[in-house]
Amino acid sequence: MPKALTNSAILIVIIAIGIILWWSGLNSFIRQIPKSTPSHVEKADAIIILTGGKRRIQTGLRLLKQNYAPVLFISGVKPGIRKQNLTRGYPELRERIKLGLEADTTRQNASEIAAWVHKNHVRSCIILTNDYHMPRSKLELSRFLQSCKKTYYPVFTPWLHKHLKKNRVPSIVFSEYHKYLLANIRQPLERLFR
Repeated sequence: MPKALTNSAILIVIIAIGIILWWSGLNSFIRQIPKSTPSHVEKADAIIILTGGKRRIQTGLRLLKQNYAPVLFISGVKPGIRKQNLTRGYPELRERIKLGLEADTTRQNASEIAAWVHKNHVRSCIILTNDYHMPRSKLELSRFLQSCKKTYYPVFTPWLHKHLKKNRVPSIVFSEYHKYLLANIRQPLERLFR
């Protein structure tokens, strides 16, 4: 067999294995996306929201109003956004809301949340983000926030699950999957180059 043909065959096998691993990882990631919002949540010291995505703030405000925790911390609020902008319909809750203004990424959210939890001696928290964002949020928070009991509260995204049931993968899932892969790769690389 000519050497060029052998090299081509090896390359095709490597590409095929890469595609199979990528597809298998995507399916594993999709299985990690919560299928519903929990029906029961225990009360905690704080409700914590990672900003971004629809309905996260409204869901957090509803849980705060229902007294699932005495305080709500919102991580990753853009500068210039005020509590009045976030609490329309819930003005009575403004004093119970704290804003984190430093985070731009999920990893920065995790760092900002861990610092706030430590500073405020929070022992238990309800972590709130969209269902498709939950696997990466859990991964990043597991690295930064070990001392606090975490209850994860995914905000359900109905249109996303309709697509997934029909074996269609929305672009937001592809995007989150690739960010999740990068987050998994980054930690060992950081340890290696410390």
